[in-house]
Amino acid sequence: MSASHNTVTRVLSHHYDAEADAFYVTFRKAPIASQVTLSPEIILDETVDHTIVGMEVLYPRENWPQAQKWLRQHGFLVDFPLSSFDVTPSNNTDQ
Repeated sequence: MSASHNTVTRVLSHHYDAEADAFYVTFRKAPIASQVTLSPEIILDETVDHTIVGMEVLYPRENWPQAQKWLRQHGFLVDFPLSSFDVTPSNNTDQ
């Protein structure tokens, strides 16, 4: 995973799954060949030539700052505030 392989600096798409408390950022559309675990909560998807395709961040309220720091250090420009992961609890009417 070298910076020279990762010339994409913009986010192609992103998705927050509130039920799983997971945030996924996609940088390019390409077949995923492998995953690299940066930490138990931060996982990179990459192509066969080690180009980063995307990143999954579990429990992003706690882990997004670390993931964002890693991305910035490797030339990716991402800026999602922690408030992006705030979820209003649903009203549970089951009693």
